[in-house]
Amino acid sequence: TLTSIDIFSPHFRNTVIEPWVQDDWRVTPELTLNLGLRYEWAGRPTSDDNSISSVEVSKGQAKLVTARDPQGFPRSLAYDDYNNFAPRIGFAYSPKFLGGKTVFRGAYGIFYQRENANTWIDIAINVPFIRQTNINLDTVPTSPFFWQGYDLSRPGALAPPVPLLVFSLDPNWRDGMIHQWNFNIQQSLGYSTVLQIAYVGNRGLRLARATLPNQPDPGAGGVDARRPYTNFGQINGLDSGGDAHYHALQVQAEKRYSNGMQFIAGYTFSKCISNSDATFVGEGTSIQNGRDFHQQQGLCTQHFSQRLTLSWLYDIPIGRGRMFLHDASRVTDLLVGGWQVNGIYTARSGSPFTVTQPGDFPNVGDGTARPNQVANPNQVSNQSIDHSFNTDAFALAPRFAWGTAGRNTVIGPGINNWDFSAFKNFSFDEKRRLQFRAEFFNLFNRAEFAFPGASIGTAQFGRISGTTRDPRDVQISLKFLW
Repeated sequence: TLTSIDIFSPHFRNTVIEPWVQDDWRVTPELTLNLGLRYEWAGRPTSDDNSISSVEVSKGQAKLVTARDPQGFPRSLAYDDYNNFAPRIGFAYSPKFLGGKTVFRGAYGIFYQRENANTWIDIAINVPFIRQTNINLDTVPTSPFFWQGYDLSRPGALAPPVPLLVFSLDPNWRDGMIHQWNFNIQQSLGYSTVLQIAYVGNRGLRLARATLPNQPDPGAGGVDARRPYTNFGQINGLDSGGDAHYHALQVQAEKRYSNGMQFIAGYTFSKCISNSDATFVGEGTSIQNGRDFHQQQGLCTQHFSQRLTLSWLYDIPIGRGRMFLHDASRVTDLLVGGWQVNGIYTARSGSPFTVTQPGDFPNVGDGTARPNQVANPNQVSNQSIDHSFNTDAFALAPRFAWGTAGRNTVIGPGINNWDFSAFKNFSFDEKRRLQFRAEFFNLFNRAEFAFPGASIGTAQFGRISGTTRDPRDVQISLKFLW
């Protein structure tokens, strides 16, 4: 339980400067170049009343530094990054010998990702300005942390003086740098239809990352006495050492609206790998060893290896002004004319998740323990909601040791969903019409399953007990347009 009795109000301020220049150069009638350069400087946020602090680690020692006494650091407790130059280059080439129906496009650029407010908020809830600690409540009545002894009117009563829960911001914080590149071929197929095949890649460097710099190595005995910095307890570190890369094959076919029909279909085959989920706020970091990120290397949490989408719109060619019964009577047109059908189909492979081990088997105080992985968890026979992955691929790790299971090694349930709608227009004159709409979300009432239980040794391990999407939803409405 994270407890505190103080209200923070740091009143952050910062300045951003982002000049840029861009030019399109038509080299020949067949070739166009896009050239650009951007510079980004985002000053680190500072607190109006200097009520922020951080744990500074150097030369084997850790000390608390505040903006009121920065001890040589800037008021923001992190140095500004002045080297964010972002060049961009792109081209479009449509050779005449291919009839002008084929276009080759490519681009490369560097982009910067300024860290959101969450990281700076973390150092605004530090001691001495905000008193907080992390208390692990117990179910054993004789324990000093028995849950019935927790008093909301005195949230810090059970908290020991150590460990304190504090956040540490790397003073050499860098803004995230994203290299993006792509190459695609667009081919006109006639009938207002274009096919596009593309390779898309990006590499993220200097990304925000959560660390555990005061986590001890696995071992017996008291945790606090084995920490690297014994004058502190748990330290939630924040640095910009995150790394990620993404590669994808993308295929898209699009028919622009003509003859009453429009559709767009897209397929993506991709892979995303990173060494961190993100920071401590909201993402679920799932860190085991917070000082060695080799074992954190794995699939991105937002990784989907395959995705297929199809959306369409079709005006049924029956009724006044359409191919069939174009001179129908008003009564006939009222019944069968003016109908439009629409749909969206989405099929997607599942996203990954990490299997954990309950309890602090490594005896390190911080982080999330993992079991040993002994086989491929995604090779499973007789798959069901009670056995959604190969649970025998994991075994409990022994005491005082890191588990060998990696991050995000199990693929969760995918998606197979149809949405459908039918519209009927009733025209009163050229400007006014009434539209009847019948919309069916999750038309075939397929369940979109949530992640299964991911904690080894529990009754829910490998079992799916929930869904992430509503069952079939039918919506009937009238819309008046004028």
